[in-house]
Amino acid sequence: MGKTALVLSGGGAKGSFQVGVLDYLLNEKKMDFDIICGVSVGSLNASMVAQGDFPKLLELWEGIKSNRDIYKKKFLGIFGGLFGSRSMYSNEPLWEKINKYIDPDKIRKCGKELRIGSVSLQTTKYVSINQNNEDLKKWILASTSIPIAFQPPFIGNEQIVDGGIRDVTPLSTAIKLGAEKVIVVLASPAEMSYNPKLYKNLISIGVRTLEILLAEIFENDLKVSKKVNDSVLLWKKIKDRLKEGDNLSEEMDVSFNKYREVEVITIMPGKQVIDTLEFNPVKIREAICYGKEMAQNIIP
Repeated sequence: MGKTALVLSGGGAKGSFQVGVLDYLLNEKKMDFDIICGVSVGSLNASMVAQGDFPKLLELWEGIKSNRDIYKKKFLGIFGGLFGSRSMYSNEPLWEKINKYIDPDKIRKCGKELRIGSVSLQTTKYVSINQNNEDLKKWILASTSIPIAFQPPFIGNEQIVDGGIRDVTPLSTAIKLGAEKVIVVLASPAEMSYNPKLYKNLISIGVRTLEILLAEIFENDLKVSKKVNDSVLLWKKIKDRLKEGDNLSEEMDVSFNKYREVEVITIMPGKQVIDTLEFNPVKIREAICYGKEMAQNIIP
């Protein structure tokens, strides 16, 4: 039987939508995943799923009372950059939650393939680490560190930031690990809709711009995976019509044998319930309920 993968995108507070989806998939559909990949907030949710601790994941999210449970404003705020500050906010409260809820030993013993995606500011490359990395907690923090908003932690000699700036949904990672079925859970709608909200500071403008860019990246990822699947199916039809031993068939096999058909199921919100840095408990619960509802619609 082929491997099944779970891929969780980034999105900050929007990751609460994923919690509702996971509640339905894990607790009602009793789904199991061989491969679990995540970036940004998806890396935190993915780690808790790999750990087999959905109740604690729900506890973490439902325990959030305000933004201060995840991040705190620095004294000089946006002006801190003039005096050498590397970020507008401190994500120390999030680091405390990662330390409290993530159990690396439990994750390593789970038998799942976990992948956490981040980006190095020095190499500019997307970095995917697995469950055996000795600094797993720090990589999760790094993966959630939105540039400018949060200070990128040093891991070794490199500053590591949110993996979503290069790969909002690590679909390719799951496929490379051998997944034949992938369930992708987006925290945001794939197509950005009109929002009358005024973006009044550098952080809000930057986050909104990042959301627009990431929506485009994911849309392109889906298009590529669909084209590959369509090409593989077309080749199978052509091959069936060619005579056995036909040289063309053999030559084409060389080109197509590295590709395979992969079933991709995408679950995403149809509307935006909560903003990226808006850790409002009422909206978090609304997003969780909405995630469960959308999952039921996609996978009855």
